[in-house]
Amino acid sequence: MSIYKLKGGALYIALIISILIGVMLSIFILIAWFNQKQVLSRIGTEQLRHNLISGLNYAQSSFFMDIDNGEWKKSEYGYDSIKVTARQWGAYSLISVDTKNNHQSQLKCGIFGCSVASDTALIIRDFPRPLSIAGKIRLNGLCYIPKGQFKATDIEGSSFNPSGNINKFIRNAPNSLPELSRVFLKRLENSRQTINLKTDSLIGIIDNVDNSFRGKTAIYENSNISLNDNKLRGNIKLIATDKVVVGNQALLNDIFIISKKVLIKKGFKGIVHVLASDSIIIEEDCELEYPSSLIVFNDNEKKVSQMPGIYIGDNCKIMGDIIVTCKLIENKAMLNVGKEVEVFGVVFSSGYASLQGKYFGNVYVDRLMLKTPLALYDNHLLNIELDSHKFSSSLIIPMLFETQNKLKCAKWL
Repeated sequence: MSIYKLKGGALYIALIISILIGVMLSIFILIAWFNQKQVLSRIGTEQLRHNLISGLNYAQSSFFMDIDNGEWKKSEYGYDSIKVTARQWGAYSLISVDTKNNHQSQLKCGIFGCSVASDTALIIRDFPRPLSIAGKIRLNGLCYIPKGQFKATDIEGSSFNPSGNINKFIRNAPNSLPELSRVFLKRLENSRQTINLKTDSLIGIIDNVDNSFRGKTAIYENSNISLNDNKLRGNIKLIATDKVVVGNQALLNDIFIISKKVLIKKGFKGIVHVLASDSIIIEEDCELEYPSSLIVFNDNEKKVSQMPGIYIGDNCKIMGDIIVTCKLIENKAMLNVGKEVEVFGVVFSSGYASLQGKYFGNVYVDRLMLKTPLALYDNHLLNIELDSHKFSSSLIIPMLFETQNKLKCAKWL
């Protein structure tokens, strides 16, 4: 029997080949593991993205309950959890959705409303007399006015001067304005309530505060608040029992002011949401950037002696929404808008309104009462432009009525 002996070098070669094969197999296993991990990570990320969309849809549905607001909910499938928080921020809805799994988390937060009604520029409640119109008039959108008629007139030297044929936009006025949503009014009332330990935290200094909407709302309370060179940005709520005064040197961005009375001084510029029970006064040359909101909501259930209202000085630019209403029907509110004012958004007054300037959006008024330095003119319009089409594709307004049901984001935060 012959015995073959391997050369000594062959054993080393076989060992090296075995090691190489082992290394290659290990590399293939690692690549497969990393690929699987990457795929699972992408699946998890995509699932979280779907959770965000679902959460935003859930927040605007009738199934969303107060008991679920701000509470973590475990998914029935997998390891996902989701928290949906919705609250009123001025006239808009502030919605944040937080979702997470074992390894990842995502958050989406924004100010939400709905689209402008692009076909309707003006609705006035019906009145026994036709509307009287004077000065420069431009219409681009349907205008529902008393008796579907207007009378050209002269007001203090300003004669009727229309831009083009305005008759094609004129329609008969309804017997009443659309009612504000009960949910909307209830949320405004809730905004005035005291601090909620689950969602809010008190602060004592407001010189320079930048608070993210990802955390709790920073709340500062006092009987009177004066803002001069303050720098306030983000998730901040100022609550005053009497009055808030905002100077033109204050830098305010996205904050929410709640008070009985609010005065914004001449030349101010910023993004603010204001809720008052008595009055808001905007002095001349102010600019409220988009999306701002001004609300006077008098929730007094007894007859008040002084008419609540919003008063806007000359040459202001309001890139947001103006809402004046009272809880008690017998109480009437007033909206007085000065000369050369531009408003981008919705205007709603359940009482009287004196309107001049340019309005890009929708205007709802119970009764017109034009106020000039010399007199009051019942059921009159002077020097006005009403255009519901120009910015209808980009403007997002608050969801004021029951019939509005599709939320859109005005601003991501």
